[in-house]
Amino acid sequence: MDREPMWAKCRSIEENSLYNAQTHFEEARRRTVWSRWLLIGPSLLSFGAGTAVALGAPRPVGVLALVGGLIAGLAGALDISQNVYRHIQAGNAFTALRHDAETLRITFGPLKTDDELVAAIRELHDRYNTLVSSTDTTSQRAFETARARIHQGVFKSDDA
Repeated sequence: MDREPMWAKCRSIEENSLYNAQTHFEEARRRTVWSRWLLIGPSLLSFGAGTAVALGAPRPVGVLALVGGLIAGLAGALDISQNVYRHIQAGNAFTALRHDAETLRITFGPLKTDDELVAAIRELHDRYNTLVSSTDTTSQRAFETARARIHQGVFKSDDA
């Protein structure tokens, strides 16, 4: 059996997993910034306005404290940081899949029989499809940023 299509499939899973992983990590980074602003910013606004009212500022300033407290409370109750964690988990899962595909292609694949190799690549393919269908969606902006970093060669080994 010609094994080149099998190696091509491994390389495809490696590359697709790299792009997916880095896009999820970029999405997590972006959402971390937003979640911090949605928690810390309104909390500071509420604190400042509340303190100002306590020190004698006009009562309408208290509305700022109310709004800040409401936004921070909702952000905390909705656990917006949980979304960040899901993207990090997805990035880690795609990274592990990428490493498994590379290890199969370089190290273990050549030692397998044709039937064993087909089964191993089918398992990688199924894992990839499961990850794609079960992870949160990412933004086009996160993908573009991840792609730019990948094209810079950040993820190539010194031996490549």
